[in-house]
Amino acid sequence: MRLIGAENARKILMNENSLVESQWPRSIQMLLGEGSLTLAAGKVHTIRKRAILRAFTYDALSGYAILTQKIIREYISKWCDQRNVLGYKEFRSLAFELSCRVLLGFEMNKEEHGRLLDAFETFMLSLFSIPIRIPGLGLDKVSCGIHSNK
Repeated sequence: MRLIGAENARKILMNENSLVESQWPRSIQMLLGEGSLTLAAGKVHTIRKRAILRAFTYDALSGYAILTQKIIREYISKWCDQRNVLGYKEFRSLAFELSCRVLLGFEMNKEEHGRLLDAFETFMLSLFSIPIRIPGLGLDKVSCGIHSNK
């Protein structure tokens, strides 16, 4: 099937579950579970999406600015004290901490941060994996609560 034009795209996007239905790989279904926004449909999806979007309104985002600036300043100060900064590693750590502290209100010490970040990365890498639990691979690690130490 080929879709051409904004009006046709709008028709498809606005009529999910009547004209079209989304389908996710089995690995995503297994990891996110039936109660997730991604796998919900119809009225349940609408209610859950509306609740989550409250965290991303202009007023909500404006309220995050002070804490976001504080966390970024802490990271920049730490980086200035280091001789070498591993950019990718530090930015993923910063993004994860911002998500946890700003959006979820969850503070953690350095050890907890490292363990949770590793577990989150294992989870993310497992989303589009073979939907079979094979010892030592993504779905098995996530389902057992085990993650690799990098």
